[in-house]
Amino acid sequence: MLSNVLGARGETICRLLSSLTKYGTLIAMLYWCLGVLGVDTATLLASAGIITLAVSFGAKDLITDILCGLFIIFEGEFRVGDVISVGGNTGTVMEIGVRTTKINDGNGNVLLLRNSSISNVTNMTKLNSYASIDITIPVGESLPYVEKVLKDELKSVHDRVPAIIEGPFYKGVVDLSSTAMTIRVVATCKETDRGSVMRSLRREVKLMLSRRDIAPYQLVFDHCDAVESAPRAATAEELAEADEFNEEQELASQDLGNEPLNQ
Repeated sequence: MLSNVLGARGETICRLLSSLTKYGTLIAMLYWCLGVLGVDTATLLASAGIITLAVSFGAKDLITDILCGLFIIFEGEFRVGDVISVGGNTGTVMEIGVRTTKINDGNGNVLLLRNSSISNVTNMTKLNSYASIDITIPVGESLPYVEKVLKDELKSVHDRVPAIIEGPFYKGVVDLSSTAMTIRVVATCKETDRGSVMRSLRREVKLMLSRRDIAPYQLVFDHCDAVESAPRAATAEELAEADEFNEEQELASQDLGNEPLNQ
């Protein structure tokens, strides 16, 4: 019930309480069994303080793990279900236990991290993530024509890909060589949906360009309505529309924050 009411934080606390209850029950049962066997548990409890002090020196790493686990939970650095990156390992948090945190790396592997060793955590689910794709187009293709196609059809991509929160947006030319130009399209989504959104964006952009007789990733292009082999020059109207589209996209995506530098 607590897990259903409080969501991810409730599930995290429930798992911790479950672990504490398990260990506490085992200790209580041990004392009860000793009492049934006639052992003076009162004296045993009195001497437990000295034993605990001696054990604490030998189990300081264990105590550190437990305290770090409590801080992780109550400070809300990350919760069960969050996607985090720790020390080069990235995955979904499965469980925050008394001593360790379990992470599923998405490849069928479960990583066990000691709570005291968890530092410099990157929580990828606190905010929306970027799904960014680059499309390579022959340099001889008319850029204003390509931008006009994107202007006409990008809006419909949002309806066909429900996982997109905002966008997609055209971010302009990000690379240019003697044979090809690379344009970028981005959209915001949840981190857990980023992979599927990127795949969907690639498919949708490929389909929309193919419908307009533009062949991305191919260095040879030929419009079916072209009379000559030379690339079709942009008209003044297309160029004006392309300039207006670039300005609109720049303004529309300003509130989304900066893209990751590696995107």
